[in-house]
Amino acid sequence: FRSKKSIISLFTILAVLLLASCSKKEDVCTINAPEVRLEQQDELKAYIEKNHPDAVYHSRGFYYEIIAEGNARQAPDACSEVRVNYSGTLSDGTEFDKATNVSFNLRTLIPGWRLALPLIREGGIINIVLPADLAYGDAGIDNIIPKGAITVFKIELLEVR
Repeated sequence: FRSKKSIISLFTILAVLLLASCSKKEDVCTINAPEVRLEQQDELKAYIEKNHPDAVYHSRGFYYEIIAEGNARQAPDACSEVRVNYSGTLSDGTEFDKATNVSFNLRTLIPGWRLALPLIREGGIINIVLPADLAYGDAGIDNIIPKGAITVFKIELLEVR
């Protein structure tokens, strides 16, 4: 009888720890993206009207075009490990980054990617146009991305883990 109580107590403790770890994961995986400042919204809207008139506005402050939705049932969440092909350009078309078959954990990426990738599934392709607040901010990246720059990404989602 006593060992049965011990086993039940052990399972109770394990269940509590498991629930606590899930709760902790949800806190870590919440997308904490900044509000996009009004001046950036106006600049982004003008760029979109001229260059990407079919793009859809997302309530978090960026624009996107889904080229292909993908064919898997599950979309990535904020903690997913993803494998992608992508290219990144500035608003003038200058390519600043490009990679194929690379893996990332979404929680380590810029806010715009964390917000946009859950809109598609494996096999999907999305174009996103990000204001600086959802990308590289007012600092930019030395000699690569100017301060406060609009960035444009084409992302093909190869795999979600």
